[in-house]
Amino acid sequence: MKRSDMQQPGKPGRSGDARGMSSTPAKSAVAATHGSVAHPQASNVTQSHRKAAQRLRDLLQNENFTSTLLTLLHNEKRVGGISKLDQFALEHYLDRRQIELLEQEILGEWPNLDDGDVDFCHVEDAGAQAFKAFERRVDLGAAWPDLDYEFSVIFSTALYPIHICISPLATQRDVLDWVRNKWSRTVAPSLYAYSGDVPRIRRRRKLKRDQFIWGHRELASGSIGTLVNKEFGESLDDEEVNSILAYMKKRYSGI
Repeated sequence: MKRSDMQQPGKPGRSGDARGMSSTPAKSAVAATHGSVAHPQASNVTQSHRKAAQRLRDLLQNENFTSTLLTLLHNEKRVGGISKLDQFALEHYLDRRQIELLEQEILGEWPNLDDGDVDFCHVEDAGAQAFKAFERRVDLGAAWPDLDYEFSVIFSTALYPIHICISPLATQRDVLDWVRNKWSRTVAPSLYAYSGDVPRIRRRRKLKRDQFIWGHRELASGSIGTLVNKEFGESLDDEEVNSILAYMKKRYSGI
């Protein structure tokens, strides 16, 4: 069993309702804003995971950073919708999950940060979030400051519901490695929830020729074969022409 899957004796766990809370005011200030986050399997850890974790380890070696972070956590107050802690997090490209992990490391509540704990990339179901926000407004009878804008957001997220979020700290190599490792396990299942068994769009090697044949489908197969020979220099018999027509019909009818 991985260390990240078990609870250390005498120390609070990280996931679920059983996650312990620090008795310090700093812990109380931030605990309510965090949800349970599952740890990725070791085999699913990408370069993006490893670099994100290493960055947190480097920040932990900066005494000025750790001191400032603990002070802000202890005195967290919101002014005009954004707190000094939020500003500090934005300046250092840290989300709330990373802030929580840093705090746990500083306080010694869960030492030895795992590579799989953080990432520079993640998948976001923007479609579900948009529709939930819409439903909440309807249920609460909230005012609509800009109805056209609200519907444009919903329409856009319906067409592109799954977002791959990328940190400014990620490199092209990080992102490509992440997609290669995460596509079948994370991205594809999220897409499938919206589209089901989506049609595959394949680029045929001789698509131009096949489209030419489809464009002359009202002619007899032999006549089409003659035109193909003149246009592309290929010799096709009636069976080959009919096979291409059958494929193109199936392809276009499935759109």
